[in-house]
Amino acid sequence: MRRAVLLVVAVIASLLAGCGSQIGYHFADTYIEWQIDDYVDLTDTQQQTVSDALDQLHHWHATEELPTYQSTLQSLRDKIANNSLTKADINAIQNAMLDAWKRIRGAIVLVVGKLYPTLTSAQKQQIISKMREKVKERRQDYNSERETERQLARFDDIADDLSDWLGDLTTAQKHRLGEFAKHSDDRTLWFDYQDAWIDALEQVVSYADKQRSLASVKALILKPETLRSEALKQQISDSSTRRLSFIWQTYKSMSSIQRVRVLNKLDGYINLLAELSADFH
Repeated sequence: MRRAVLLVVAVIASLLAGCGSQIGYHFADTYIEWQIDDYVDLTDTQQQTVSDALDQLHHWHATEELPTYQSTLQSLRDKIANNSLTKADINAIQNAMLDAWKRIRGAIVLVVGKLYPTLTSAQKQQIISKMREKVKERRQDYNSERETERQLARFDDIADDLSDWLGDLTTAQKHRLGEFAKHSDDRTLWFDYQDAWIDALEQVVSYADKQRSLASVKALILKPETLRSEALKQQISDSSTRRLSFIWQTYKSMSSIQRVRVLNKLDGYINLLAELSADFH
């Protein structure tokens, strides 16, 4: 999940593993297993280890995290309904999203802790090689695009998401969106960061001390930001500032019809989150 009337709402929704239905969420752990299979060939025993660990992660996410997302969206919905939402509220939601992602990383570490000690040197190298391959492919795809093409694609993607939440956009909203879409991040900084992370991973998996190696892998998962360049950190900060301003201005420009549509969409997500969480209790 990779945007709504408030872009952050869509990102929170994406924490449902990209699932728009109960069926999709219930099979989220299976989907993750398929993704793991794309990176490494596991033995039957290792696959069972992963499956059991992901079942636990899935249950934790449904019973602990989904109610948190529900509460966040309910607070957002209430503030929109009584017209008390502030720019600071939106910023707080963005920070809450980051905190949620950190908690998920912590849960992922538990899965890694069970699988990593069973991996052979060949399997570790297979994972690293696959990671490098995927970053290389994404970098090549990015470099093959013209900046105008990226801006147009960015405009279309955000316009589709906004229209899904707001309905028809006004001329002023489209203009504001056009200005926002002109500022696309330099993805090469992200690719460089990903390559640096993979380099660090390759180094720590080679440690002879298995406990030190596992601890170092966990640290890379929990605090990958330490490998970001100063240029990337600045870009993230600038992008966050622009996004917050865009969300706030879009919110303030909503018509009464758009406001009702947003409230109805939020009600749908809130009810879905409650149903999903209840299914796991």
